[in-house]
Amino acid sequence: MRKKKSGPSTKVNLSAALHSTILFEPRSDISIWNVQSAIDMDYMFFQAINFSADLSSWKTPLARSMVAMFAGAVRFEADLSQWNVEEVENFFAMFAFLPRFNSDLSSWRLRSAQDVSFMFQQTTSFNQNLCTWGRSLDPSVNTDEMFTQSSCPLTDNPNFSLSPPGPLCFECVDSDTTPPTLAPSVPPPECFSDLSQLALAVDDYVLDPSGSLTAQRYGHPIGEWCVSLVTGFDSLFSTRRNPLVATFNENISGWQVFEAKSFFAMFEGAREFNQDISGWEVSNSVDFRAMFSDCESFNQGEFTMVITRIMSVASYIAIGWLTSTFCS
Repeated sequence: MRKKKSGPSTKVNLSAALHSTILFEPRSDISIWNVQSAIDMDYMFFQAINFSADLSSWKTPLARSMVAMFAGAVRFEADLSQWNVEEVENFFAMFAFLPRFNSDLSSWRLRSAQDVSFMFQQTTSFNQNLCTWGRSLDPSVNTDEMFTQSSCPLTDNPNFSLSPPGPLCFECVDSDTTPPTLAPSVPPPECFSDLSQLALAVDDYVLDPSGSLTAQRYGHPIGEWCVSLVTGFDSLFSTRRNPLVATFNENISGWQVFEAKSFFAMFEGAREFNQDISGWEVSNSVDFRAMFSDCESFNQGEFTMVITRIMSVASYIAIGWLTSTFCS
């Protein structure tokens, strides 16, 4: 199978994260990863022959390319029916050489797709009716060998001069193209651009944790929010800034905070906060002063600042100060 070059480097690139991990055996559950900012996922699990994690809950609203993402990951068979792939342009060989994969992808909308060639090549168990794709696929899309050596009853390339277009694994008739269960398209949740925007949303959220003021724009619950662009979380849940956050205690373990340079007084006075945030990547930060000051309930003994690079002297001073005031 030929490999196709992916596009130019993108802002959030996961394509090389797990590429060539032939015997990939995750030490932690990556099904909880927050990948909603990911754009390039090319070859992410390419030939990861032991990989079989359930990725059904991953949200991929911004993804643009999934070239050979799972190709050769022979044990992979997760249900991906709920993935949002509306912005993906390149699906070349995404599921090629997967003997177990047979997920129902009929609800996917491929409105941006330019290449679906070899997508199910030698996906020997795959036999799902994808005639619904005919409504969103552009007639100019590359469909070469799309279903070659799959278990589809019809493996011919789809003919877009037909109405409806087909075959798409099955022969397509008009009733196939408008499934009654197809959910309406909704825009992806917005990512926060800075601390001030995030702080305003937090204030709305603590006023109404049901999400009536924030869910439509940012998603729900708060642990699902996209904060990967925020470069500082100073006083975000501090009672000095907003007394109502004193009772805040929701799971935000999945927040992607790797761009943050400062966590100054982030939870100061949040007396009920006691969530496990040990998975946060905080090695870029230089300021942890008063991060958990006066947080009476916080007692996460496993919370450790994961230092993956050599940090500045200022960082160690800040961490030392934090330790002296750490809530226990």
